[in-house]
Amino acid sequence: MKKAAFAVIAAVVAVTFALPAFSQDSNLSPQPKLYEFSGKVTAVDAAAKTMAVDNGYKEVRTFTIADDFWWLMVKKDTKLADQIAYIKVGDMVTCKYTTKGDKFICHRCGPLRRGPSP
Repeated sequence: MKKAAFAVIAAVVAVTFALPAFSQDSNLSPQPKLYEFSGKVTAVDAAAKTMAVDNGYKEVRTFTIADDFWWLMVKKDTKLADQIAYIKVGDMVTCKYTTKGDKFICHRCGPLRRGPSP
């Protein structure tokens, strides 16, 4: 009896681990990794869809604003131009971005979150 129960459990485990190998979704490409960069906005160019952010440690990154960009303080379906208009020079922001070659592509951005003061 114990051997039969063990055989059934072993078969179920084997099938469970074997099914993903036969999945038809195995050809899907993985999502690109999102990186994070925080600092003060030093420039915004709505026409070129770019913004520069200085992290305060002598590093300034110029981000290209992606077509799927979302300024986290507005509804997600707000027009891209209106979202860019919310970003002001001097704002402290955190940007979520991907890289493409040597370019930084910003997908999400919002006000810098700070933890509670000690």
